[in-house]
Amino acid sequence: MNEELSEAVRVYLGFGTASWPQADTNSLTRRFGNRADQLHEQIGAILNEAEQFSPDWSKSNLAQATRRADAHMHKVCPELTDEAIRAIVWAWSYWNK
Repeated sequence: MNEELSEAVRVYLGFGTASWPQADTNSLTRRFGNRADQLHEQIGAILNEAEQFSPDWSKSNLAQATRRADAHMHKVCPELTDEAIRAIVWAWSYWNK
């Protein structure tokens, strides 16, 4: 598991602290200092992968699609903790509501 990247995902999205997903580079910089830029790039690639997930909306409601997004992200990002995946899927679900 990549604990640092997983924590960075949670911090960047505001998972557990914000009412809705954020793109909080300031929190990322406060928490990770000079590593923030590199982590931000990695997070961008991960979120791009999440955005590419596109369920068949004619056969899925948001709850079903969110479960599929969770499975997809677990498969493509096995290095992330379950909580980081939950943060990503929380954001994906918000973006697709």
